[in-house]
Formats: sequence, structure tokens, C-alpha cells
Amino acid sequence: MVFDVFNETPLDKATYDGWVEQSINRTIANRLQDVGDELVMANRLGIPYLTESQFESELLSKVGVEGNASATTPISFLDANFPFLTLDNPELVVRLRSDNAEMLGRF
Repeated sequence: MVFDVFNETPLDKATYDGWVEQSINRTIANRLQDVGDELVMANRLGIPYLTESQFESELLSKVGVEGNASATTPISFLDANFPFLTLDNPELVVRLRSDNAEMLGRF
């Protein structure tokens, strides 16, 4: 379907609705391709996949990805600083770090 951008005649409703639906579908397909590419890159680099989108994070966590589970677990970037664990004692932090050196090796 080709549209003349210089034609000021409004589109009929059926043509406009088809254009809107096609535009939405193309946008979704492009974003999913980008997410897939970013996820592959994160997996190859061995790093977590960060996203600002709660929807993408939840979607990817339901799909499951083969490979390095820790590198491919999607993380909602907006929740990255959410205090899910409060460590007020510096000695506890040092002990956790030294007792779990392998697990915390990336930090």
C-alpha cells in the first residue's frame, strides 16, 4: 500500500484503520527483533539483560532462554535500585562478600 504524503485528502476509515494496524504490528515486530538482538548480546557478554520496560522484563522471564541463566535473566532497569535486601551492617556486607566470592565475582 502506498500513500501520497502530499495528498491532503483524508483517508477513508477502512484504509486508515488498516494503516494504523500495520504500523502497530511493524513497531511491535521491530521492538521484538531489537530485544532479541540485545538479549543475544547480553548472553554472549555474560551479563544480565537490563530493560526499562516492565512488560519486556515480565515477557522475557516467562519465555525462558537457553544458555547462561544468570546472563539471560531479564532485569527491569527501573527496579534495579529497589531495596529488596537491606544491609545496614558493614561487617555483614563484608562477610557476605567473602563467603560468596564466586557468586559475587562480577561485582
